[in-house]
Amino acid sequence: LSLVVLAAAALVGVSFRNLQRVPNGFSAHGAIVARVQLDRRRYPNDSSRAIMGRTLLDNLSREPSIAAAGFTSTLPVSDEPWLTYFFVPMLDGSLSKEPGLFEIRRVSPNYLATIGIPLLFGRQLDEHDDATAPPVAIVSRRLALRLWPDQPAIGKRLYRVVPGSKVPGPVTVVGVVADVMDEGASAPPGETVYIPWSQLSTVTMSLVVRPRGSAAAAIRATKHALQLTDPLLAAHDVASLDALVDQANAMPRLQTVILFTFAAVATLMAM
Repeated sequence: LSLVVLAAAALVGVSFRNLQRVPNGFSAHGAIVARVQLDRRRYPNDSSRAIMGRTLLDNLSREPSIAAAGFTSTLPVSDEPWLTYFFVPMLDGSLSKEPGLFEIRRVSPNYLATIGIPLLFGRQLDEHDDATAPPVAIVSRRLALRLWPDQPAIGKRLYRVVPGSKVPGPVTVVGVVADVMDEGASAPPGETVYIPWSQLSTVTMSLVVRPRGSAAAAIRATKHALQLTDPLLAAHDVASLDALVDQANAMPRLQTVILFTFAAVATLMAM
């Protein structure tokens, strides 16, 4: 019986090792994240939050200790996904009878490059994708393959269900990026739509910063840039992205350790 438990522990250990080798879809090494909560009274709409976001990125870019920076509404592996309904055009030009439910992330122009999500096709979001420009989006590879398996996704449209409106808003796909393991290596990647922050924002944002030098200097620079943008803004829950990835894989690691411990005790008792 002890050998059976030991064999099971070995198999679980091999499975966990394989999970550790699954690519996350982004580069966590060295990145620092920080949460920022906006006051709804000071930033009541998309336009005011868009101005704040542009100013913050400008201030972050002037900091010598920061090599790259961006922000998003939802971080992978640590935040609950935001889900939004989209209608999908059919081959005859009509919209699907029922909308699909996809993950949505509001991102700044250089967020995808900062966090290291590879661009596969098309272009990145940039500063020209603001409220005056046509609505655009970047989709994950998994979503593109499911919706348009035999066609290029670039130029295709999704129609976002807008609360309070009977007419869904058209969004044009301008890029396809790699899949991201949003819930850790043990869960399948999400079907994700990335929307420009300047076109659709929230009062919750997470900064992603790549240090140029020490992490401590980059954290001080991030807080300084926030103060320059708005003295009432403050960063909280500052952490390394590596630590968040480790937390997402904590449960499989704990199960492996517990099973190995029981196996070792059983083997010693049998001996």
